[in-house]
Amino acid sequence: DPLTSPTRTSGGLHAGYSGEKFDFEAMYVPRQTESSLPGEKSPWWPRRTSLPLRTDDVEARLPDRVEYTIAPRREENDALSNNVVARLQYRSAYGDLALAGYEGASQTPALHPVLNSTLIQASPLVILLLSPVQIVPIDYRVRTGSALVSVPLGTWIVRVASRYDQPLGDSRNNPSWSGQTVGGVEKTWEIGSNSVTTILQGSWLHRPEGSSLISLQDVFDQAIVFGIRYPLGESWTLLATGLSNTKDGTLLSQLNVARRWESGWSVEAGYVGLEAPSDSLLGSFSENDRASLKVTRFF
Repeated sequence: DPLTSPTRTSGGLHAGYSGEKFDFEAMYVPRQTESSLPGEKSPWWPRRTSLPLRTDDVEARLPDRVEYTIAPRREENDALSNNVVARLQYRSAYGDLALAGYEGASQTPALHPVLNSTLIQASPLVILLLSPVQIVPIDYRVRTGSALVSVPLGTWIVRVASRYDQPLGDSRNNPSWSGQTVGGVEKTWEIGSNSVTTILQGSWLHRPEGSSLISLQDVFDQAIVFGIRYPLGESWTLLATGLSNTKDGTLLSQLNVARRWESGWSVEAGYVGLEAPSDSLLGSFSENDRASLKVTRFF
């Protein structure tokens, strides 16, 4: 699920130091685990109108009935090998400051469609893709720098975080640089015997340029993110989150209810709703509402 993707682990060597004011950690990963992609039958591949490409030089329209095939994955510049990351955090009475650097495989591969098509219009260039549409995933190497500032103000916490991604190598398949900045406030409210946490954030994105498919992460460009965590006693937890994109009106909402027992069992029910204009990035996926149920046993 591209909107709520789980973390995949990788084996490596980790070292760290924790002091009174400073924390430092570093990790070396000899071989990074590949990220997961939707299957060929997944509803997360576009099936309406046109492919959302990062370039405006060509419009690639989809046929009425389209299927997808995923080509063998490609790796450029040894992207998955010898990945390194380091993080430094400073704590003071006024707040926290963290700096991090990473070099290794991109968070998700570049997804390049094979343009097997017929010409509809020459200027501007409009083509009709033939089914099945083939997608070529390409893992590329990237260098990332990031920073975080967190300042407590009574019962409020103000946070600002930013990251910069620079692809490495001279391959024409690489996208251009990208960046994201998120700023927000967190507030804890005492309601009865419960501590309710609320979050309000704003997100800005510099989108990379290239010939690959647009990532669903682009929905975070000029978006407002909000959330509330409401514990109901010691056993129940209510979590409600949402994202509203101010550029195209996309609204993504999520509701989770969890119940935990002292015996080690827990149950979590969730629902994700998506509303998006037909001409927006997520317009092709506006019918992808979904529900989930998870049962866990701790021992």
